[in-house]
Amino acid sequence: MEKTLIDTAYFDEIYNSYHDRLYNTAFFILKETHLAHDALQEAFIKIFQNIDQLKKLAKPFAWMKTITTRTAIDLLRKEKRSRLVLLSESYSMDHFSLSDANEIDKQLTLCCLKKDMIDCFKNESEKIKVVFILRYCKDLSDEEIATHLDISLSAVKTRLFRARQIIRNTIDKKDFREITAPIKTTA
Repeated sequence: MEKTLIDTAYFDEIYNSYHDRLYNTAFFILKETHLAHDALQEAFIKIFQNIDQLKKLAKPFAWMKTITTRTAIDLLRKEKRSRLVLLSESYSMDHFSLSDANEIDKQLTLCCLKKDMIDCFKNESEKIKVVFILRYCKDLSDEEIATHLDISLSAVKTRLFRARQIIRNTIDKKDFREITAPIKTTA
């Protein structure tokens, strides 16, 4: 459907009214100015493409904020995947099967995620770290870990529970630092 001059004028009004608020939404998720601008541009394209639907809404800002949020999250996922290639130099490309790009993306993501999770244990007990690595990196069962380390099954489960708590606390601290970071807007 072709957009009319009235639609364009309405869109300009919407853009001028909500640009800054939607930028803040994107920046809150992406934490980088250029990425927030990219996400906002993509979101406004989607908004313009659906301007007829926008006109019918009682609360257009909520709808536009949802579009902006989802667009920013999609961009964040895309950025993380592209950065993983740069961060994973220690992983040989021979390690990956050449089946398809999606499988390589999954393997890279998994390798980097495991490394990030292991980094959570820098200042923690080596016992907890070892059990975590055996369970989640080496894919051993709880029983196999207990046999391998010559400890009880309940000790394995307790250490895994503590490992998950450490990771959860680390993520919570990181999220708090990101939430309290100042939000800047540029036109």
